[in-house]
Amino acid sequence: MAALRPDVLSGRIRIGAIDQFAIVVLPPLIARFSAAHPAVRIEVETGVTQQTRDRLGLDLDLLVTLYAHDARPVGTVLQRDPVVWATARRQSPHRRSPLPVALGIQGGVLRRMAVADLQASGRAWHPAYESPNTAALEAAVRQGLAVGVFRRRNVAEGLRPLGPRDGFGPLADVLVVLDAPPHALPRHVQAFHDLIVESVGVPPP
Repeated sequence: MAALRPDVLSGRIRIGAIDQFAIVVLPPLIARFSAAHPAVRIEVETGVTQQTRDRLGLDLDLLVTLYAHDARPVGTVLQRDPVVWATARRQSPHRRSPLPVALGIQGGVLRRMAVADLQASGRAWHPAYESPNTAALEAAVRQGLAVGVFRRRNVAEGLRPLGPRDGFGPLADVLVVLDAPPHALPRHVQAFHDLIVESVGVPPP
């Protein structure tokens, strides 16, 4: 009956999102949306990359992922973040040689930035910890097992950014982008898309 009423939103929304967005931003938005539209079911998948965009319109309705700062994404830019190297606050894995590095998902923007920066610097390094999960990478860095690359706003407690005094230069920014299929979205998907944009805030061009 609810599906037949034009003023009631119903259906399923399938969202792919990078870990930190899925952990910090999406839960309160989903709770708020679900309270207003209980006939809509929202499903979230984490650990995505730009390659996941091929699934938009198939088994994903919306996708929140990272783009390089110089990319020209078709979707809506939600955030622009500087990227930094980070290490443990109380340990010094950044002083080891070869440098132990915690690396994210294959094909991920942050992983590519980390490898490119290491190759450009000529620094000896090795992959000490690899995981598609950001929380796992943070845990490895926090315990002094490796250094890692993170968005500046996501440098967690127990970590500290590395800078020129530590022998690490600045990295480029990344864009957090909300992608959607090129065709018109169903009403319930469009409503949640708009809630994300309105709540997160779009930076000025």
